Amino acid sequence: MKTLKEVLLENKEGATLDFNYTPQHLKSGFAVSLTDNKIIDWFKWSDEEIKKEAEKIKNLASLLNIDKAFLGWWSDEEVGYLDLTLVIENKEDAIRLGKLFNQKAIYDFRTGEVIYI
Repeated sequence: MKTLKEVLLENKEGATLDFNYTPQHLKSGFAVSLTDNKIIDWFKWSDEEIKKEAEKIKNLASLLNIDKAFLGWWSDEEVGYLDLTLVIENKEDAIRLGKLFNQKAIYDFRTGEVIYI
């Protein structure tokens, strides 16, 4: 079984993971992050340190009683983002939710496009 860090390294461009760290290959809906969990120099972090961040996100989802939450992941150079992410089926609702949580963009699983909001 791969470690979380191994999964992230294999998916630097981005991934939607369940809380067992398995990439989900969704075909529809829009990913909307509810957090802005920036990890500077993430590739230098140990797997244990990254798992602690993932556990915080899992606990937040549990606290908020969100059943269908995911770990949203993407990286840009030396900064990684690991966020509490929801998949919303309606584009307008996803945009509204993204704006409510001060997100710069949402992700369209059907087209593979980043939609800046």
